[in-house]
Amino acid sequence: MPEVRNALTSGVLDPLLKDRYDLKQYNAGLETGVNIEFLPQGGVRNRAGHAHKHIFRNVLQALNVNTPLLTKSPANLPNIFAQFDQGLVQSVASFDIFGFYAAPEQAAQSADAPAEETAEEKLKREEAEAKAARDLARRNGKPVCKIKLEYSLDNASWTQLGVAHDLTRTPRTRRFAQQTGTVQARYWRITVFDLVGATDLGEIKIERLKMWSETQTVSPVKLMNNGVYTLAITAQNIDIFKNGNWQTSVPGDATSNQLPMVTHTQESATVLLFHPDIRPVRLKRQGRDNSWNHDFPVLENVPDDVMDAALGWPRCGVFYQSRLILAGFKAAPDVILFSVNGDIFNFNKGEGDLATDAMQYRVDAGFPQIIYRIFVGRHLQFFTDQAEWFIEARTVDATKPLNVVLATRHGIRPGAGVHFIEGSTVFVQKTGTVLRDFLFSDAELSYKAEAITLLASHLLTNVVDIAVRRAAETSEGNLVFLINADGSMTLLTLLRSQSVVAAAQCITDGDYLAADVDDNDEVWLAVRRNGQVCLEHWDTESLLDGAKHFYFANPTQVISGLEHLEGKTVWAVADGNPWGPDIVQNGQIILDKPASQVEVGLLPELKIRPMPMVQRTRDGDVVRRKRRIHTVWLSLIKTGDLQLSANDGPARPVPLRSFGDRVLDMPMMGDLFTGEKRLQNRKGCGYHPTIELTRTVPAPVLVRSILMET
Repeated sequence: MPEVRNALTSGVLDPLLKDRYDLKQYNAGLETGVNIEFLPQGGVRNRAGHAHKHIFRNVLQALNVNTPLLTKSPANLPNIFAQFDQGLVQSVASFDIFGFYAAPEQAAQSADAPAEETAEEKLKREEAEAKAARDLARRNGKPVCKIKLEYSLDNASWTQLGVAHDLTRTPRTRRFAQQTGTVQARYWRITVFDLVGATDLGEIKIERLKMWSETQTVSPVKLMNNGVYTLAITAQNIDIFKNGNWQTSVPGDATSNQLPMVTHTQESATVLLFHPDIRPVRLKRQGRDNSWNHDFPVLENVPDDVMDAALGWPRCGVFYQSRLILAGFKAAPDVILFSVNGDIFNFNKGEGDLATDAMQYRVDAGFPQIIYRIFVGRHLQFFTDQAEWFIEARTVDATKPLNVVLATRHGIRPGAGVHFIEGSTVFVQKTGTVLRDFLFSDAELSYKAEAITLLASHLLTNVVDIAVRRAAETSEGNLVFLINADGSMTLLTLLRSQSVVAAAQCITDGDYLAADVDDNDEVWLAVRRNGQVCLEHWDTESLLDGAKHFYFANPTQVISGLEHLEGKTVWAVADGNPWGPDIVQNGQIILDKPASQVEVGLLPELKIRPMPMVQRTRDGDVVRRKRRIHTVWLSLIKTGDLQLSANDGPARPVPLRSFGDRVLDMPMMGDLFTGEKRLQNRKGCGYHPTIELTRTVPAPVLVRSILMET
């Protein structure tokens, strides 16, 4: 009796559903699916590989700096502004200069107005004063010269650390560091150069200096998106990337223990970071991709009993309608503060008679709760550890009552994000095992929070991070990346209009730690492998994990630059042909013959196992007896390698290449198979007969449909 599995849009089903033949999702689901992606049109393919981009720093540790705070006026430029001796050679990862600037000149004081001043003289005097004030303000924000940091072992030969930064008349904070690794140095100096404009700089001041060494302790990572930039927060460090390319490092304030609870909001080129034990941090890009300032914004007129250095700080915040909204305070976990409209750091409530005034509100429902997230969805939404709320009015008005409505009571997972997909907000329940769909009901004028992952709940073990890649075309589905605490990842294909909710398990040689999607719909992953944490790109053109791509003008046999995979068993795709396995030694492998285009990385396991076949009588009753799947039809698209196991027997190759027009010496990637394959005379039998598809070499796999006959 034939049975066709051509939809496969229900994903991997929970083991508890193995005998639920009555479910419509049964024949469209899989018993096992590892490292695959479900297609909204039906069928499955191998998931994208991971292209290696960057190695994150380990936990940083502060070093003592043997120099006092600096204040000096250089006589000439170029000028060694400061130089100091640490007394011994140290391994330094980064060097911070806080609050460096050229002290602003004072505007010229105009003489007292004469006793008798004509209208024309008064106008000229006021215009001159206004121009002097404008010129000073204009010069304060513009660079007047540059400042660079250099190091030396012998006080004779000097090397620059990181890039040079602009010196302006307003305070700046910069971290000087190279992309990765440390430098060995005893002597340090700060040099001012490239003067712009007048030579009178006034005093050059530096608030404080800080040096950091890198420990052997691997740091956790939290990835965040700021438009085209990806921010990677590690212990005491923030790396900033653009299109996967490292731009600069910024001082970080969170320790390893604090990192999981850091949240953020962003507006234009400004990012605010929040943690209940850390004063809110502001990161702001200033012109170039590698110029980011780190400071602490001054929050004015905050109620005394809500936050300060002794009481603690907010857990979350968001920019909304020209206001800054803060909530989840350590001292007042259920309180929400709204800033003055148009003055985002001012929380002065005034008399409350203006719509633009600041506001304070307590979410009081008769039970204690902590606000962990504020989200701008269809309404302004608040997610606590106990419930989900929304503000009924679309416009925040200080002269009108704020109606905060209790919608559902599930609670959010602290640390995991909130995302907007197809008109609804998705969040992870506080247990870490359910993804819920916070969707507004026009009939009830409130929200419901249905469980999206009900049929695949076993794949969500303890979700710690979530990222969403929205569909870019009508034929695509939304991809939801759910990072589990055990290092696995659940990949969910979601397209409600076609009733596609399909989850699969993703594993790699290592542990997934975090995920993020930028504004270009590029997916970035933090993966711990081989004793270090790497930034990797979800690359649909890649077949391997931790992969590097090489392009050589002259065919090359020795492939170097693989230090991040030292000691690992890797595969290569060389000029379109799979090659391997081999072990990386001294950061390299040696191919059997030279190649021009090479991809080297780790081969991810692939497994596709449909739900067992069901035998029914003519009346539709299920019959449980031993059976054998003797014939399998596979409909494939551009597939390079596939192994088939039927009735739990041994896996055997599916013949995809033949003589004739399809020449065997053609590269595999140039001879991918599209069509149907009929595989007969499968051996074995069982009460739950099914098949299993795997692969043994790096090759694309796309299974459009499966037909099994017993």
